Amino acid sequence: LQYGLSELGNARRVVVTSPEQLDGKSTLASNVAIALAKSGKNVLLVDANLRDPMQHRIFGVSDAVGLVDVLSGGELNERAIRRTTVERLHVMPAGAVPQNPSELLNSSALPDMLGQLSGKYDVVLIDTPAVGVVDDARIVASACDAGVLVVRAGKTNRRLASAARDGLLSVGCPVCGVVV
Repeated sequence: LQYGLSELGNARRVVVTSPEQLDGKSTLASNVAIALAKSGKNVLLVDANLRDPMQHRIFGVSDAVGLVDVLSGGELNERAIRRTTVERLHVMPAGAVPQNPSELLNSSALPDMLGQLSGKYDVVLIDTPAVGVVDDARIVASACDAGVLVVRAGKTNRRLASAARDGLLSVGCPVCGVVV
């Protein structure tokens, strides 16, 4: 991170996104989650990339029940949270890919769920699609305390990075760090 993990400060709900696809945001989200857990924090990593979920593959957990089920059901379902091999780190996979990802994320169930989860975990990291591709990241960011923006050296130009930053800021989500 540009500032380091300690700069997350009091942020309990942190969105991880990027300007474009394939910038490494899912890999970064999983590695930050591991680092936070190893530093003694109780961490939940939520895969809110409902179009191309990756966290269940990265951690080798089932995606039979996940975020989609929680948002569709309207209440937190503990079966949607998986233990990982890393102590103090849990993952909520995306679940089955829905036909209406943006609509599902834009329901009142998302901020309610994140509020409940931030009461149970020290940090809830949320992996999202690229902010420059679909509205999903901005929808999730509006319910978060901070954002981390992942950019690719030699690929992401200043205009794209600024637009991604502005997309998060426009929904009231301060960017606490940039990873190149």
